[in-house]
Amino acid sequence: MGKYLRISVGVAFAAAFIAGCGGEDPAVEIYDRAKAAFDNGEYEIVDDLCDEIIMDYPESETFEKAKELQLDAKREELFDESKALANSGRFDEAGELLMELAKIAGDDVKANYGIGWIYLQMANALAAEAMSVHPAMRGELALMSGAYIELAKYRFERCIEIDEDSSYGHKGMALYYYSTDDQDKALEEIDKAIENAPDDTEMISTRGLRATILAQKEDFEASKAEIDKLAEDFPDRGEVYLTLAEYHLRKDITDFEKPLDAINTGLEKEIEDEAIKGRMLSLKAQLMAQTGDFDGAMEALKAALEIDPLNQSYLDMFTLVYAQSELTKE
Repeated sequence: MGKYLRISVGVAFAAAFIAGCGGEDPAVEIYDRAKAAFDNGEYEIVDDLCDEIIMDYPESETFEKAKELQLDAKREELFDESKALANSGRFDEAGELLMELAKIAGDDVKANYGIGWIYLQMANALAAEAMSVHPAMRGELALMSGAYIELAKYRFERCIEIDEDSSYGHKGMALYYYSTDDQDKALEEIDKAIENAPDDTEMISTRGLRATILAQKEDFEASKAEIDKLAEDFPDRGEVYLTLAEYHLRKDITDFEKPLDAINTGLEKEIEDEAIKGRMLSLKAQLMAQTGDFDGAMEALKAALEIDPLNQSYLDMFTLVYAQSELTKE
């Protein structure tokens, strides 16, 4: 990140003089700009603006707030980068950022949740790998996967220690119980997460997870009712339709038309998280390939790779679909 380089003693003295004379503190306006940049996810701008306050206005009332906002921005940036790497299957690189994030996580709930979430992704990847290797290697991979799940649990419990009403902490514990196939406890935790969801995005995420847990319990009627209510409450959000597509697949894995319709509907709507859009395009490709539409599947995967060019699962799927397409031409 760029740093402002300046001789700041004179500016700091002037700022202190203005403040002492009852004038307006110029650092307040800079802090407001930094806060707006933080809300927009522009973390490099936050870093630069906070540096400006820290270096030039040490007597300002915003000095301590600027230091904390700068740290928050660093946590968010590390989490976003490590999440993107984990979603791409680049776990070694994600792990390096994870170590850096762990050093500054402290009592930040979202940072601890983020670390736990990435541990779960690593556990899931190891479990999937175990299914594709020689049986002699499966035990070791299963143990490694189990270890990452326990590390994830530790971070989610840490969230609840920091804030017992934390939506992130209880969602994390719901994910933990879901991954260990204790769906009753997963439901208990996700209900607590829903009760304290801080915004619409988290409300959609937590209620979507509730529908997924119900489907995993094979309570398809309750799961569908949850999704229908979610679509009613958030009619313009495409993420809801990913949950609907996954519901249809759990209910009947041989019916590709209903989940494909759900994905196509969702892709026409607002999707805040590009990673979720990539997942939807990837699922669309899988469904189209299952129906024999290999050209359509490759187009969907190309769109997914536009979002995440190094995502290993998208690259592997594209290779497989391309091979299937070529074989049908022979």
